[in-house]
Amino acid sequence: MTELPWYHAGLPFSCTQCGDCCTGSPGFVWVTEDDIRAIAEHLDRPLGEIRLLHTRPARGR
Repeated sequence: MTELPWYHAGLPFSCTQCGDCCTGSPGFVWVTEDDIRAIAEHLDRPLGEIRLLHTRPARGR
């Protein structure tokens, strides 16, 4: 039986404006389609624009 990873249901997160996950040396911030949709709605921008300008596939995701 395959065990689900500890984060299988997602992680509760709210931006604290700390910059730890979005500034500094390159890294990854994994987002789901629901996350991208919520970001687009919050910024009142088209979903495709957010996906095109602010995301990129990495490591097969």
